[in-house]
Amino acid sequence: MLTPDYFYGKSDKLVEMYQELEDWIIKDIALRLMKSGELSGTADRELWKLQQMGLHHTEIIKKIAQVTGKSTSEVKRLLRESVMTSFSDDAEVLGKLADIQSPVENNAVVMAMNAEMQKTFGELSNLTRTTMQQSQSDLINMLNEVDYRVASGMQSYSSAVCEVIDQYAKNGVVIDYPTGAKRSLEAAVRCCIVTSMNQTAAQVTNQYIAQGGIEYVLVSAHMGARHDKKHPEGLQSHDHWQGKVYKIVGRDEDAPNLLEATGYSIDPATGKGKVVNPLGLHGYNCRHSHKPWDKSLRNPYVDADGNPKIDVHESQELYEKQQQQRGMERAIRQTKRELLAKQQELNGIAETDVKEMLQPQYDQLAYKLRMQNKKYHEYCEANDLQTQADRIKVAGFKKKQSAVANGRATAYSNSINNNEVEDIFSALRKKTAKRLNKMNEHEPLSIDEIQGNYADMIRKIVKESPENVKDVIYKYSEKIKFVNERVIGPGYTNSKGISVNFKEDSKNGRGAWTTTFHEIGHAVDIASERISYRYPYFRKYLETDFRNLVKSYQKEYNLNQKEAYIEIGKSLEPSEYHILSDLAGGLTNNQCKGRFAHTQPGYWEKEHRLEKEAFAHFFEAVAIQSDVKLSSIKEMFPNAYEEFERLLEEIG
Repeated sequence: MLTPDYFYGKSDKLVEMYQELEDWIIKDIALRLMKSGELSGTADRELWKLQQMGLHHTEIIKKIAQVTGKSTSEVKRLLRESVMTSFSDDAEVLGKLADIQSPVENNAVVMAMNAEMQKTFGELSNLTRTTMQQSQSDLINMLNEVDYRVASGMQSYSSAVCEVIDQYAKNGVVIDYPTGAKRSLEAAVRCCIVTSMNQTAAQVTNQYIAQGGIEYVLVSAHMGARHDKKHPEGLQSHDHWQGKVYKIVGRDEDAPNLLEATGYSIDPATGKGKVVNPLGLHGYNCRHSHKPWDKSLRNPYVDADGNPKIDVHESQELYEKQQQQRGMERAIRQTKRELLAKQQELNGIAETDVKEMLQPQYDQLAYKLRMQNKKYHEYCEANDLQTQADRIKVAGFKKKQSAVANGRATAYSNSINNNEVEDIFSALRKKTAKRLNKMNEHEPLSIDEIQGNYADMIRKIVKESPENVKDVIYKYSEKIKFVNERVIGPGYTNSKGISVNFKEDSKNGRGAWTTTFHEIGHAVDIASERISYRYPYFRKYLETDFRNLVKSYQKEYNLNQKEAYIEIGKSLEPSEYHILSDLAGGLTNNQCKGRFAHTQPGYWEKEHRLEKEAFAHFFEAVAIQSDVKLSSIKEMFPNAYEEFERLLEEIG
């Protein structure tokens, strides 16, 4: 059996190899984009694109060959080490239950280990092939995107290139799986190796189980085991089936069936293990293991009375903290990749005016990284978590890059006042985005007049929206105008009209088209002469509904108000609850909120801000017909939602 801690840091070396590959891909694509500005003729440019595709393809094949050569020996070492470690842990129990041979002397074990190695090599090969194909696709898509922006007169070539590169660096190389899932290259490699180490050790254990005719297994247990709030008793929640004895075939009164409970099966004749459900035991990124067992042995994971030693609630609390930690680590890695790309732009762009825009952007990113690192270490210390240096590393971001970024972060913090420092994105909007957004503005266009790849989709959603929404949109169609569909930064609505980025909003993490229809909601509110606060009841109901929610938490869990705020905030962390998170923040001046909120100083202090945002939030949920958002709104704000529907009816 492998302990959960065994996996920490084991994949670092391999992950770093693929991080270097990713850094090279981003750098190579950036260089090719920046070199093409002088080509103006359509025919010449199309020929150049084809040449770049070919050159990039040739170079990436070389890079992948280098990575593959290095990774093969590392994979062999990792899998062999995991097998011997697991065997060493199992040896004592195996010695009591069966005659055993060392893995290197057992032919069946050697064959099982080699089979798992070949499977892992195949998965990594598929991963590298997918990476190559994805980078080719990314390059041509980025070239076409730059051409579109320049041809439409929206941006200069250099500014378009920089913006496109920034977005690519932010996301990194993303692997699309046939299931529809998406993972960063780094996450895909880490998942592949951790899962392979676990499954290889398991297959070796299974051979000994078959050879010894062993009927039972013990599944490991650890604090912070995976927990799914939506499916607390499902296989995806590991905390309820860990630390127990299972029967391989059939079941006993005190030993449930292994497959039924964990989603993992073992053939007692061949010793072949199978992950029947990838969400369960030995599935993706699972750190649980199993070992041969007998009911006569004492289960180390239960006390003398047979009760689990691990408290479920404490384990779940730790899991939630670790998930927040993982999120912070991902954000730090993302910022480092953005800094590397920004430095590439600074080195490759010749225009002085563009460089003047790029340097403040780099400086702000550097300061952002400093604050992220600070908050990460503070969070880990406050929650008694071990910092994970391997999880915040980016291969290309070494001591030199770190020193430069640190220097620029200091320069940035010294150049702005304290209020501006608090809002990390304020300076960027003022210095760069504002100017570019102004360039992108056009004459006001109604929903029926907007053009582009996403215009038809917007009109389709309006057409299929509920009648009360459709009525008000059509009624105020002459006042709902778009002036910028490629805005940089968050969308907004002012006296000119709506500014939103259709392309970014189509893949919005809070739900596709959330921002677009939120801003349409603001436009409807303005056109109806502020129906959101024309009557006082909407705000009163928002306040009353939230107050009732807080009281219910206090009563059910015996909490004071502050503690209730904390617990409610925790429940509002998922992206699908962004509306509730924001409104909870507005009602408590951000004392209670989840992951999403307006945190600008003084934002919620402005008159009627709460009613305006609530109206726009409710409008977006109804227009898009999001079942999850609507059901959660009705549950948390039942009276306010009824009043919202009345307001829609009145203005429609």
